[in-house]
Amino acid sequence: MNAAPVLTISPSITDAILSGLHSMKQLQAPEEDITFHTGDMGYALLYAYAHRLTGEDSHWDALMKTLDATLARLQSPELAQFLTRPGLLPNLGLLLQILQRDDIVEVDLGEETLAQFDDIIYNQTLGYLRVRNIDMLYGATGALHYLSTRAARPQVVTYLQKLFDELMLTKIEDERGIRFFNSHINFLNGNTDVNMGLAHGHCGLLLVLLQLHDAGVLQAEISALTSSMVDYLLGLELPPEPELDRVSYFPARHQDALPLHNAQNRQAYNNRMGWCYGDLNVVQVLYQAQRVLHRPELTAIADRVGAHACGRRSLHASGIDSAHLCHGSVSLVLYYRRLYQLRPLPCYREARQYWLDQTLDQLPTTFEQAPTAFKGTSLLMGLPGVLLVLISEALDEPLAWPELFLL
Repeated sequence: MNAAPVLTISPSITDAILSGLHSMKQLQAPEEDITFHTGDMGYALLYAYAHRLTGEDSHWDALMKTLDATLARLQSPELAQFLTRPGLLPNLGLLLQILQRDDIVEVDLGEETLAQFDDIIYNQTLGYLRVRNIDMLYGATGALHYLSTRAARPQVVTYLQKLFDELMLTKIEDERGIRFFNSHINFLNGNTDVNMGLAHGHCGLLLVLLQLHDAGVLQAEISALTSSMVDYLLGLELPPEPELDRVSYFPARHQDALPLHNAQNRQAYNNRMGWCYGDLNVVQVLYQAQRVLHRPELTAIADRVGAHACGRRSLHASGIDSAHLCHGSVSLVLYYRRLYQLRPLPCYREARQYWLDQTLDQLPTTFEQAPTAFKGTSLLMGLPGVLLVLISEALDEPLAWPELFLL
């Protein structure tokens, strides 16, 4: 294990982390929930980095307890039931990779078990694609994210080629470019929009396709597909009209059957900022796509949209009214850190500091509401995710866990 680093950050952040970790003793994941975003796997991630920061045995014990409970399910009579939960196996595989890469703990499941994971995830993903479920959290995109890390195995490459073919059967293509419906989120929202977010739609799928390209899988085909998907995305850009509550350059969703300037479509250019949706998703996609597609105009557009986003700090302009990781203030701390890594513009560093200060201001309320808030005990929507980002700020070193969120 690496020794805990000496903190060089504000005492207020140190105190906030320690207070939050104390508050965590009063929380627990919902019973029988071993998933990543709402259950035990998310707790394992938090306690892994809490131990890295503090060196306290209680955090190591909590990490091993949650990991053991999760892995025990793989040998339980209820295994088949748990395997049906979307994202469970891909996130478990990614979590174990991350913990090993960051020298926290190595859990060797053996290549035979991992190969079984590959087979199960392939078949699940094939089923998702056949019903047009490209969700990052609950569908094909998240599974492809994991399989991209397994591309050194020839069988996985074969699987990825078949999955790519299946994905292309569901594409929507015209002069505007290529896009895909997400049946999962369309069903939940009762609409037929093209979802544009990282968590549930276009941006998330684009980022994972670019990862597959980096892994050496179907590079010519993926270059052509992602270029057309980027064209579709850029075709949705409209100038903000803040006086009409249209503060984003890009929409959270788009109804293809309606004109671009239709009132229903214009409502989707709202103030959402966060990990899940918003202009920062687009900025990251454009920086990453430029690296693969070699289209210099993408960097210029990303710089312009990113600089505008940095100035969106009021509630009206940002929609930020909480601290959580999905679309709260701490998500912007994490996101601006990532954008600064991709493109070290001063505005990204300054925006990260602003939203860090806002997160600290909101912490008393976050601590108070965590036991009763909607998903307040979860990694994505609750206190654990807030603490994980703050711990990462305290460590201030390259960490692998943001890759679980495509960052």
